[in-house]
Amino acid sequence: MGAVLVAAFLASLHGAMVGVDALMRDLRSIGAVDDLEGAMLLCFLLAWPVKLARLLRTRRAEGVSPSFLALILTGYACGFSAKMIAYWGGITLPTWLLSLYGGNAAMAAAVLVLTLRFRAGSTAPASFAGGGGLAG
Repeated sequence: MGAVLVAAFLASLHGAMVGVDALMRDLRSIGAVDDLEGAMLLCFLLAWPVKLARLLRTRRAEGVSPSFLALILTGYACGFSAKMIAYWGGITLPTWLLSLYGGNAAMAAAVLVLTLRFRAGSTAPASFAGGGGLAG
């Protein structure tokens, strides 16, 4: 009985995967995948100026992790590279999608530069400079 259930489950899973593959082919053929990816990148691109404005206004980099920003930049580089490999493989890509990757990478790099600049000029709080704190 258990083997029959496992076989039925695997058969339904295979059917679902075939359905997903067909759906992805349909979505790719109408350009929906690129449109959705572009919408995601556009949302990120619209958020970066808010972060830049806050950094410039406060001149403080608290709550901003340079390693997290470097990870984001790496992700943008990987996404851009994947699109270029697809293009070199003969897949037609919308140029606006590549522009969104470039714009996001430029904005994230600007936030990283300002974060490093403002962190370098900041002083440690008194509790970390030997003037008290938990141990003191």
